[in-house]
Amino acid sequence: MLIPFNIGGDPLGYTYIPAETAEQIINAAAVEVGLATATNPYTSTDPNFIALRQLLKSLGRKLWRERNWAHLSREHSFDTELDVQAYVLPPDFGRMVDQTGWNQTSGQPLGGPQTPQEWQLQASSLLGGIGIRVSFRPWKGQLYLSSGSGATIAANQTIQFEYISKWWVQPAAVDTANTDEPTASTDKLWFDPMLLVTGLKLAWKQAKGFDTTADQLDFDRMLMQSMGDDAASPTIRLGGRGTALGLFTLNVPDTGYGQ
Repeated sequence: MLIPFNIGGDPLGYTYIPAETAEQIINAAAVEVGLATATNPYTSTDPNFIALRQLLKSLGRKLWRERNWAHLSREHSFDTELDVQAYVLPPDFGRMVDQTGWNQTSGQPLGGPQTPQEWQLQASSLLGGIGIRVSFRPWKGQLYLSSGSGATIAANQTIQFEYISKWWVQPAAVDTANTDEPTASTDKLWFDPMLLVTGLKLAWKQAKGFDTTADQLDFDRMLMQSMGDDAASPTIRLGGRGTALGLFTLNVPDTGYGQ
């Protein structure tokens, strides 16, 4: 039995505002590679703009895989049903953010993700009916839960995790991204504009067989800068203990350990 998924809002209370449209990105890249702009790149029959449209789609589909982008991070939760193991993942599910899976009802982290070997071991009689905590396994496009061999999945357990959405295109008529394929000039794109322009220029020149040494360097630099801008980094303290009632993580122990 599969449990349906309903798309909700962003529980983190953050609204991403995309900066530019597909038309702006494509025309900016076109000018920088020596082409004239198109009034509407998505109705143009120019082979160059047909190629740019396809290259932009491929570029965005590659970029979301590059990191756990903060603006593509979403939260999903659902309640279990008695003895139901398989649950449908969100339609925009790309990948789960590591170590964010929790059973909010029991206050325990989810076990897993289990390997095929671990899953089959737990499903065997070797472990008896022990069900210490709920474990999960992404499998066959769904999320499978297990409480151990012979143990039932309890009902009304709230399972929650964060995941990276693969949707990065926001059509003009809606207020959030709902697809990974731009199809209109007015589509808003959920990536840094300069990252998209440099990436599109690189892809177009590669497709045409031009020298891309400088373009590759520009794109790599912009990708690293975009990754750095995407989220704050933790403070690494080299002087021992932190302050503020121990709220900082200790990354260097006090002296004398192991002596």
